[in-house]
Amino acid sequence: MVSSAWPEGSVERWQRDWEWLANCPPLVLGPCLPKEILTEWNRPLESLEVLEKFFDPDSSPRARNRVGFYTETLVEAALASVPAISEIQHSLPIREGNRTLGELDFLFRYRDELFHLEIALKFYLYSASETKFDSHYIGPNAGDTLERKSSKLLGHQLPLGKQAYPEIASSFLFCPGILFYHPDEEPPERPLEVLSSVHRRGWWLRAGEFRAWLEQKPELTRGEILRKPFWLASSPHFSSEELLDEVEHHFSGSDQPVQLALAGEAEEVEPIRVFVVDEKWPHRAAN
Repeated sequence: MVSSAWPEGSVERWQRDWEWLANCPPLVLGPCLPKEILTEWNRPLESLEVLEKFFDPDSSPRARNRVGFYTETLVEAALASVPAISEIQHSLPIREGNRTLGELDFLFRYRDELFHLEIALKFYLYSASETKFDSHYIGPNAGDTLERKSSKLLGHQLPLGKQAYPEIASSFLFCPGILFYHPDEEPPERPLEVLSSVHRRGWWLRAGEFRAWLEQKPELTRGEILRKPFWLASSPHFSSEELLDEVEHHFSGSDQPVQLALAGEAEEVEPIRVFVVDEKWPHRAAN
């Protein structure tokens, strides 16, 4: 039971975000959770205590605004909502003497076996003409690339589980996300091997390109700017002209990318995702 002190719509927001996350196709390929677990957790959240704690006004505002932390909290609530899952442990530091080797996202027991789960919700922009750290798959924060993240997840984080806890039966990866393409560039002929072929797609544009692009899409009549940590489910409600004004106002005083959701009149159609970046991306300083 959620306290009546929570703003109206909080629980609905969490449930919609979990539904979006649970149904988002993988971005990075890796060992997937067994179907029986996926079937059990792909339903409305029943255990909401960790979300209440996460959004408590007395908790760290910095943590509350991090998309990754919010994603992990949703996953923890989902694990806690599965009756056959117990002994959930979150954010376990792994140390060797005075040296920290890393941190495991989750350990949990499913029926009689111990499992390890790594979580990463990722957003990357593919650019054939731009690179960062020798990568064409660049995060909105340009210090992050798909190669760097997938190498860390698959080459370090997943093996670290069994290295630290030999009794682990299996380690799994849950890495949903969106890959954004520029409308004037062709997708790569040979995508990275770690990239899932069924990944969700969106568009990216520079701030100076956005108005002309949107004016060519009269069917997109509604939109919204997604605010951290709520980069998951969306409900576009501004008119396209109001959205244009907001985006242009944002870039008049900031170089930070913004993620948008755009839609037409049909409520049942999944909104289109768009990242708008400043003219210097990805060569501005990483934030």
